[in-house]
Amino acid sequence: LHVFLGLPSQRLNIAYAPVDMVQIRGGVLDDVNEVVIGDVSWSGSLPNMLIFHWCHRPLQQKEEEINAAYDAADHLAEHNM
Repeated sequence: LHVFLGLPSQRLNIAYAPVDMVQIRGGVLDDVNEVVIGDVSWSGSLPNMLIFHWCHRPLQQKEEEINAAYDAADHLAEHNM
């Protein structure tokens, strides 16, 4: 992703990039609240979430986890959190 967005990095690169690689337009999102990757934890605000991504997880597990997240958010909202 860093390579495609043109972000500076000394460590990340594509080993054998195609000569005709398409240039894309992109931007940086707030990864604390807007974009959440479920495998690496999260401590943001549910109303600010735009995307929640699970990598290769069974649908049943995803359903259980999103229901738990909504339940937790409801309980926290009662305490203005």
